Amino acid sequence: MSKKEYMALFDTDKTLIEITPLVNKALDDTLREHFDIHGDLNDLKPDEYAGQHMSYIISRLVSQKSDYEGWYIDGKVEEAMKTYVRSLNNHLSSHGQPRRLICPGAIDFLEALRKHEIPRGVFSGGISEVHKKALEVTGLNNYFDTACTSDRKGAADRVQLINFCVTDLKRFVGGKVVTSNIAVFGDAPNDIRSANKYRAKSIAILAKSLYSRDQLQTERPFRIYESFKDYEKILREIFEIKVQR
Repeated sequence: MSKKEYMALFDTDKTLIEITPLVNKALDDTLREHFDIHGDLNDLKPDEYAGQHMSYIISRLVSQKSDYEGWYIDGKVEEAMKTYVRSLNNHLSSHGQPRRLICPGAIDFLEALRKHEIPRGVFSGGISEVHKKALEVTGLNNYFDTACTSDRKGAADRVQLINFCVTDLKRFVGGKVVTSNIAVFGDAPNDIRSANKYRAKSIAILAKSLYSRDQLQTERPFRIYESFKDYEKILREIFEIKVQR
C-alpha cells in the first residue's frame, strides 16, 4: 500500500496548540469593553465551552455574570466578536515565544508525516481569522495541505469539517480513499465521536486535553496516546511506518 493512501487530520485547539491563556485575556478584554464585566473560560465548566463557537461562549458568560436581558446581549455579540478576534490576534502576534504554544511532540510528528508524504489537514470549530493567525505565528501553517474551519459554508459540524479536509486532500492520493486509512487526531469526546461517525481512525491525545483518559475512553477511540512525543509509536501503529534510526 502506498503511504499516500493515508491521511492525517488534526483538530487544532489543545491537540496541536494550547492558547487558553491568550483566549482568556482576549475574552476579558471583550467583556470589559462591551459589558463592563470581567470573565474568562475559568468561569465555565469544560462541557459548557469545549467545541462551542466563541459567540455562544461570550453570551453564556455575560448571562451568568450580569443582569443583562437576552435581547441586549444578542444585540451586542456581533461587535463583541470583532473585539475578541482583534484582541486575540494581537495577543498571538505579540507573544514572545510562540513555539511554546505548540503541544509536546507535535512538530516532530508533523515533520515525520511530511517526510513520508502523508497528506495532512487541520480543522477547527473556531473562527477562521483566529485559526489562520494561530497557525501562522506558531509556524504550523507550513505543515498542512488544507485547513477547514466552522465558518466555511456548509460546515454544520465536525463530521462535515472532516469531510471537507478529506475532499481537499484527495488530490494528493490516487484512487479511492479508504476511510479506515484516515487518522483523525483530537483531544475531546466530540473529536472522537465525529471521527468514529466518519468511520475514520479516531485518535485521542491527552497532553493538553480537558478530559481524562477514562472520559475519552468512553467514546471508544481507536487509540489514546499521552502526547505526540510518542510519534514513532504512532507512525508504526497508525500508518505502518517503522522509523529508521
